[in-house]
Amino acid sequence: MADHVYINGIIFTQNSDIPQASAVACEDGRIIAVGSYDDVREFISKTTRVTDLEGKYVFPGFIEDEESYLDEEDMADKGFTSVAYFTGGELDRENCTKLRLLDNPCIRRSSLKFGNCDMARDAIKQLTVIAAEVLGRNDIGVIEVGRYADFTVFEENPMKKNLRYFTNMHAEQTIVGGEIVYDAEEALMDEMYTLMTGMLV
Repeated sequence: MADHVYINGIIFTQNSDIPQASAVACEDGRIIAVGSYDDVREFISKTTRVTDLEGKYVFPGFIEDEESYLDEEDMADKGFTSVAYFTGGELDRENCTKLRLLDNPCIRRSSLKFGNCDMARDAIKQLTVIAAEVLGRNDIGVIEVGRYADFTVFEENPMKKNLRYFTNMHAEQTIVGGEIVYDAEEALMDEMYTLMTGMLV
């Protein structure tokens, strides 16, 4: 049975066999079913958490395969779920709890990941399936049975945006191993609470 099932999403899988779906079931951090609600319904039990995505747009979790100078919170905010090994930057690997830390060494910035991209759809492919291929990983980068349940969720469809707009977008949710590790609304509320309590001191 599934630990967590996500339904009513617009899921772009990066899997040519099932390019788009509306539901995905996760167990022990892995994907066990992808498709429609009917395809995942049999995996729902009394203990399964079911999350209604309410028409949000879902992609395989973004993979940072280059040197990054963002901290953990900022990476999650941009939709990254996995990060390759890099000794520099702001990411505290010792205390990182939201991202999947890969042992694969990162690629230098000179690779110019988005150099040939004009539209967001091309950039998303670079951040998912191509990044996984470059790192030699067959467990991330695509939403398909057997891979890690890592997803990036957006409120609006980035596939219809140009590259400049896409690079300024923020994820609505970031999901690692089937669990929501970042939620933009909760992050905003936490920020407002911190601001308000700081004013009262």
